Amino acid sequence: MIAGQVALSSNTAVEDSPRDATVISNAVKEGEAKGLNQTLISISFKAQIEASKVVQYSLLVDLHRHGARSNQSRHHRPARTGSDPNRNY
Repeated sequence: MIAGQVALSSNTAVEDSPRDATVISNAVKEGEAKGLNQTLISISFKAQIEASKVVQYSLLVDLHRHGARSNQSRHHRPARTGSDPNRNY
């Protein structure tokens, strides 16, 4: 999922109205050149961007929650061994 990759690898803010406007504007221009309805393209891309933000925020919250839990568990109990020796279960 692209939103997950963006959330975990990007150093940019999830909320970026100018970036969103540029993406939507470019999509509308490309769609218009292919004879597609501007309004439908705009609505579709806005909805996709907003859905992506929900996924990104959810992944970031999980990352912070699990990261905090991993840090706490290292201090309070020994790591268990499993299929991944670098993972703190």
